Amino acid sequence: MTGRVIVAGGTGFIGSALVRRLQAEGFEPLVLSRSPGPGRLVWDGRTVGDWAAALEGSAAIVNLSGKSISVRWTPENRSEILRSRVEPTKALAAALGRCASPPPVWFNASAVGIYGDRPGEELDEDSPIGPQGDFLVDTCRAWEAAVPVDLPRTRVVIGRIGFVLGAAGGALPVLARLARLGLTSPAGSGRQQVSWIHLDDAVEMIVWSLSSSVQGVLNVVGPAPCSNRELMAEVARAVGRPLMPSAPAVALRLFGLLSGTPSELVLRGQRVLPRKALQAGFRFRHPELADAVRAALRTG
Repeated sequence: MTGRVIVAGGTGFIGSALVRRLQAEGFEPLVLSRSPGPGRLVWDGRTVGDWAAALEGSAAIVNLSGKSISVRWTPENRSEILRSRVEPTKALAAALGRCASPPPVWFNASAVGIYGDRPGEELDEDSPIGPQGDFLVDTCRAWEAAVPVDLPRTRVVIGRIGFVLGAAGGALPVLARLARLGLTSPAGSGRQQVSWIHLDDAVEMIVWSLSSSVQGVLNVVGPAPCSNRELMAEVARAVGRPLMPSAPAVALRLFGLLSGTPSELVLRGQRVLPRKALQAGFRFRHPELADAVRAALRTG
């Protein structure tokens, strides 16, 4: 498979790595961006514009748009987190509906947060999503609902992405800095599950999904989810520092209020498995946590 791939959210943490990988594979990635530049198409992320012409005859669409959730969850930020996901997805859907020769595949990001806080459960693509009234669940539900189900000429993949380990973005660089200061500790009980994946594997799974037959929900996570305590211990070990005693949940909530980082992001969890990818024969480069953490930090 070769050709033009339209990438929304192509300047972010995952998107930048994906664009480089697509180029290495011989694709022609075109990034939808609010700022002009080489290899970019200008859009506002809300409405169909001149950029839509590039969809005609393209090999694929990849949508990774979305404001980071690692901000203080004020009403304004909650609204922007939701809109920054739903509006670009609806704009792409509207543009796709006007295509005479639509791309044969559309990968649209979502997140494992849709499963909610599920201690003790093992989840796969067929598991029910979490309850209404949970902000992350509701956001992901609306995000996925913005993708049309009636696209007879386009195979749709909804990639529920987990905790991505990479040195250029996400939470791992922050955790590594804290570890070097001797401040790494389990969050709360430390038993909450983390469904992680190395950045290389996340990108590879997206590229693989474009040419495979997989469709519908796809869990973009590694095969070995771990506890928060195990993750913190590996980060501390990777930088040669000890793991400190657990940080009480009340302290984390106070830290969240002061720093603007929601404590829910570390106090909740879900054990999500990549059943579809494994059944289809996808091979992970970094299936084990210790190797994935060290490999991610080496690239920084």
